[in-house]
Amino acid sequence: MVNRVRAELLITAGAAGVIATRMLLVRVLLAKFRRDVAALNAGDYEPVLAGYAPDAVLHFNDGPHRWAGEHRGKPAIASFLKDCVDAGIHGHITEMFISGAPWRMTLLAR
Repeated sequence: MVNRVRAELLITAGAAGVIATRMLLVRVLLAKFRRDVAALNAGDYEPVLAGYAPDAVLHFNDGPHRWAGEHRGKPAIASFLKDCVDAGIHGHITEMFISGAPWRMTLLAR
């Protein structure tokens, strides 16, 4: 009985640790992206671009505007970000959603 209770406590503590670590990761990433967007708003898109893998894909809202669609690879994403800076577009992050393991993460920012 004691071993079973101890095992349940260890499992619960482990699960709580995983959840706490995941929550901390979200907070750290949110702070980083808010700093990067502040730099973007100031005209420097390099901090945002540095976070993309060479083969990253940026999907932007479809519609009748020049930024619509899919931007594949860092050069295309750099061009997209430069166009946003040149147009004087400013933004801020209100929410962030992540999924997947840290080494293969999908991130959505609103």
